[in-house]
Amino acid sequence: MLDKADSPLVGVVEMGGASVQIAFVPSGDVIEYLFPVHMTNRRYLVYAHSYLGYGQSSVIDYIKTQLEADNQDSDNIHHPCMLRGIDYLMCILITGKLVKCINIC
Repeated sequence: MLDKADSPLVGVVEMGGASVQIAFVPSGDVIEYLFPVHMTNRRYLVYAHSYLGYGQSSVIDYIKTQLEADNQDSDNIHHPCMLRGIDYLMCILITGKLVKCINIC
């Protein structure tokens, strides 16, 4: 597929524990984080960067901190971002309320 000049290019977003990585061939000018990649006799300038603090564990920690701060006077912390149920490991009641979840972020 990459050997055809008119093949569509795709990017990759990978979420790790502490960071998220992104890589793609940009359509416009990019000042930094460009790397030459040679494949099938073609050269691509690929933008690739890792954003520390945006991984799954980092996001969970951030939301948990926000929920604890918002519920200091309660024994139960209501987590609006997850499906309903109880997460016994975090002692958080899972409520599944999208509007409240969006307001955390």
